[in-house]
Amino acid sequence: MGNSQFKNFLYTTPDLFSFVHRTNSPDICKRIINEGFLFADSFHKTTDRLINDEIYLNYWNLQRKHYGEFVIRIDFSKELINALQVKFQSVLQSKDVQQFLAEDLGQNEEDENIFLLPLFYIKGYYDINKNIEVLNPFYNPSFVPLKLLKELKK
Repeated sequence: MGNSQFKNFLYTTPDLFSFVHRTNSPDICKRIINEGFLFADSFHKTTDRLINDEIYLNYWNLQRKHYGEFVIRIDFSKELINALQVKFQSVLQSKDVQQFLAEDLGQNEEDENIFLLPLFYIKGYYDINKNIEVLNPFYNPSFVPLKLLKELKK
């Protein structure tokens, strides 16, 4: 992974929990930036946690390359995630913390719960073939959905 621009896109800061999702379609990337990130049941089934370690990132890149040349970066403020873990610790055994931040869209044909994570958590995407970074102008990893804000104030 010799491209320094790609490495800079992947490297995260200590105040964030950062994840990546790979796809083979620029249209999917654009839709995620504009509409948010859809996931079924578990956020962690379709994303990988980013770690600022070059060996790890090289290994991750080789392991996930077959999923596509477009890498979507998703960030959450550690302060927000820690607050959610404290508030909802009793139900976190059966739910991902990201589900609290997402809109529950019901179930699909396979009886999986479908969630839509707001576009604010999407930093952007990177096109590996063209070495182009596309950033989300609405990116805000500390965003708290209104329904959750009410719950956190209780």
